[in-house]
Amino acid sequence: MDNAVPPRPNASDPTQPPQVSQAREAQETTEGPQPDSADRRNASNQDDAAGRLAPDNRWLLRANGALVLLTAISVLVSALSVRAANRSADIADATLKSTQRPWVALRVEGLGPLTVTAKDIAIRLQVSIRNTGPTPATNAMAHPVIFVSERQPMDSGEIIARRCANFFSPGGKKGGLGHVLFPGDRVSEDTTVSTPRAELGDARSFPVYLLICTHYGSPLTKQSHRTASLFTAIRLDPQRQGAYAITTDGGTLSPKALQLVPLGSYAD
Repeated sequence: MDNAVPPRPNASDPTQPPQVSQAREAQETTEGPQPDSADRRNASNQDDAAGRLAPDNRWLLRANGALVLLTAISVLVSALSVRAANRSADIADATLKSTQRPWVALRVEGLGPLTVTAKDIAIRLQVSIRNTGPTPATNAMAHPVIFVSERQPMDSGEIIARRCANFFSPGGKKGGLGHVLFPGDRVSEDTTVSTPRAELGDARSFPVYLLICTHYGSPLTKQSHRTASLFTAIRLDPQRQGAYAITTDGGTLSPKALQLVPLGSYAD
């Protein structure tokens, strides 16, 4: 009969048209190979492992950062401790030396007469030095200086430093100039110091400055030290109150007509 159904094409039949097999090949090319169930399980396990490791890595980074910070703080604290220890040692050493080293004091015990001649201006002095410290002073010596002019405005510290720089005898292992003063020892010396009259120029009145520079050494500190005092000598004239300047026509002024006024001092 004519109503019979025609048979369906069989894809495996090579006698059939190639449309169906080509369509399947195109679908496989577009979608790619499909992973099987084992691959999907492995990928899922790797994702789970990565998720578990991520928090652990963050804690590890935090721990390393904290360790670095603690190390830096420890180094800083150690440096500050060393600095404080060194400073304490320096203070202790300085305190020991300042309390155990010799200290030499000076004093002007006699003044005058002062003479003014055509050649120079001279004054007689009696200067004493005394060790007031607990250990001996070596190479101790006083150097009196007289001068009648100075830079203006006057700076007593600068004058002492500049003029006393010429009188410095540190001595050494074999000794040097000056006296050995044991604790409490005192030495007194009489001397006359002078300055040329030419320094006055045409001046009819002038000031008189006296500077006593004392140098000495210390076996404890292994250093040289200085004591200095700066004075001005004024004239005391009962007939002329307030007139303290010394004049070129004064000739000789007796000790009773002179007085020392302190201008500055130094000790190290």
